[in-house]
Amino acid sequence: MTQHTPAPTPEKAVALLDIVNAILGGWKTIALVTTLIVLGALLFLLIGKPIYQVNALIQIDQSSKGMSSQLAPIEAMLTGTLPSDGEIELIRSRSVVGKAVDQFHLEISTHVKRFFLIGGIAAAINKGVKKPVSPWLWMKSYGWGGEALKIDALSVPKSLFGETLILTALKHNMFKLADPDGKVLFKGKVGEHLSHKQFFIHVSQLRARAGTEFEVVVSSRYDTIINLQRTLEISELGRQSGVIQITYNNSNSALAVGIVNSIIDEHARQNIARKAEEARKTLVFLTTYLPKSKENLALAERALSNFQSQHGTVSIEQETKGLLDRTVMLQSQLEQLKLERQDLRQRFSDFHPNIITLDNKILALEKSLAVESDKMQTLPETQREFLELTREVSVSTEMYTYLMNRTQELRLMEAGTVGDIRIIDRAEKPFEPIFPVPSIVIAVAIFLGLMLGIVIIVLRLSLQHGVKTAEDIETATGGVVYAVLPFTEKQAKLPKSSSLLAKEEPKNVTIEALRSFVVNLHFALVDTKKHSIAISGISPNAGKSFVSANLAYLLAQSGKRVLLVDTDMRKGYLAETFNVKKTPGLSELLASDETSASFLNEVDENLTLITSGHYPPNPVDLLMSQRFVKLMKSWEQDYDFIIMDTPPVLSVADATIIAEQVGSTFLVVRAEENSTEDILAAARRFENINHPVHGYLLNGFVPDLLSVKGYGKYAYYGYGAYTDDK
Repeated sequence: MTQHTPAPTPEKAVALLDIVNAILGGWKTIALVTTLIVLGALLFLLIGKPIYQVNALIQIDQSSKGMSSQLAPIEAMLTGTLPSDGEIELIRSRSVVGKAVDQFHLEISTHVKRFFLIGGIAAAINKGVKKPVSPWLWMKSYGWGGEALKIDALSVPKSLFGETLILTALKHNMFKLADPDGKVLFKGKVGEHLSHKQFFIHVSQLRARAGTEFEVVVSSRYDTIINLQRTLEISELGRQSGVIQITYNNSNSALAVGIVNSIIDEHARQNIARKAEEARKTLVFLTTYLPKSKENLALAERALSNFQSQHGTVSIEQETKGLLDRTVMLQSQLEQLKLERQDLRQRFSDFHPNIITLDNKILALEKSLAVESDKMQTLPETQREFLELTREVSVSTEMYTYLMNRTQELRLMEAGTVGDIRIIDRAEKPFEPIFPVPSIVIAVAIFLGLMLGIVIIVLRLSLQHGVKTAEDIETATGGVVYAVLPFTEKQAKLPKSSSLLAKEEPKNVTIEALRSFVVNLHFALVDTKKHSIAISGISPNAGKSFVSANLAYLLAQSGKRVLLVDTDMRKGYLAETFNVKKTPGLSELLASDETSASFLNEVDENLTLITSGHYPPNPVDLLMSQRFVKLMKSWEQDYDFIIMDTPPVLSVADATIIAEQVGSTFLVVRAEENSTEDILAAARRFENINHPVHGYLLNGFVPDLLSVKGYGKYAYYGYGAYTDDK
């Protein structure tokens, strides 16, 4: 047989095209994966808990801050913090958040037990029902919709924190609570306060069938507060705007609204209480300083009056009057800052940023005042004394007026009428959840389905090492592919008996391809003395029996006398294909001295079959016997063609033994399953006995939708696809 030199193929050039072909050809896989994921998304939308988002807005009124409000911008520059930063931390504090935990009993978590997946679907179907639904499949301990449980108080030892307790509904509005070990902790009636040693419980509502179980988990108050703090989102809207937004997400929209409103109400209450306390402390300080300021004012006025009675009216120039105004202003500011420093010193140390800032301002004012005082020293003595007395009166008057006004403000604040927190928007129940959004979930599911389907196909393609085309086989072996048999689903639809595709579907594209092999076979066997043919396969599912049976039928239809022998005495099933008895067959024939006549089955015109017979323990010994050699010689004289259906060559040695007795051997290769390594290994088996493979048949070929290798869809779905009735 002439060997052909392998020619290189541009595998890299068509690698991308192979992927595209695989994706287009695997559209069913992509559709299936996408459908499954979309169904999962729909199920998630049905049974998943929606997440609602609520928010509230509050405003910090900086103008109503205490005596040091004008220092806030300076402190922000020095420390890098803003007044709103402190308010955010106050809102997040345990004292504020803990109020919501206590009000809504967040440390107690309750869930009705539901059967996996089915229970969630049932609850979604029965959503909004105010009466417990009858159990499905007699599973009475699970909830199926309409259940409700509200526990107002539950106290357990620390050892049970985080453990799952089971509350079971009983008849007549009764219930029992058991620990994880099944020990009953409580048994009582709804609405009653039950206590026992370190345990206390009050169930205010229970709506469930008798036997329904609820899972109850009690956490420590501290852990519950920490978890709530983590889920709160508190931020300032705009830098230095003073507007703070509190956002909270929860599957229970009503509970989320209650929690947020409780937090802003408690923060506002504490702010007023804190302001009142600060006002009280400052008021105590000012009331002790106010009499002294009044006395200083009286002394200054008396001194000025005595001076005027002695010297009369002193006229001053416009420039001197300006000097007086500046010194009065500086002295008044200095006195106010000193007063504020004394107030802050009661609460902070000398190293606090506010006090340090005040000290710097006081130092700057003292320097400015010293400059103005030096200017006054240049005036005549009478004018200088008059200016100093007038300055003392003006400064004392301003300080006394400032203290009186500040005292009135602090008295209002102490009475609780003034606070620097204003609630702009309270939390309200949202209409739609923020998650899941059906349109987005479905769109994401479709996208993931398409991507996952493509990934599966690409991975499957990367794991496939089988040949795809006749060109692959010829390049690897240098041999000739006599026929390419397209894959057909009609073969699988035929009944197990009498399931000859060539007989039932003579116009099938696979049979048309096999018919072309019959034509080529006549030319291929011209130089051979024997017209016996061995059809072998590389693997058990290569399709060698399918090829053998249909090839024999087509040869018989052409008028040739054909003998089909099932030499697979291990798993042969040609007897089922032609609906004849399996025994007696080849194994019995080789083990006896009888003639072939009693073992022949006339299955069709010009077509005779010898079945495999019983599966013997030693098929190799039977095939190596002289009996088999003699039978082959007699069959060569009686028939035009002998088709030997052999076992797979890589599985057992039967095929190579049979190849020594036949004229030619053809190897059936399964497309996309048998690799080039397998093909070469099988070919070497025959070459080792000096009976090389005559040719190859590629079975199960699936043409690419975008093929560039010469085996496009038109080559196999052209003429063979037409019949007289279209």
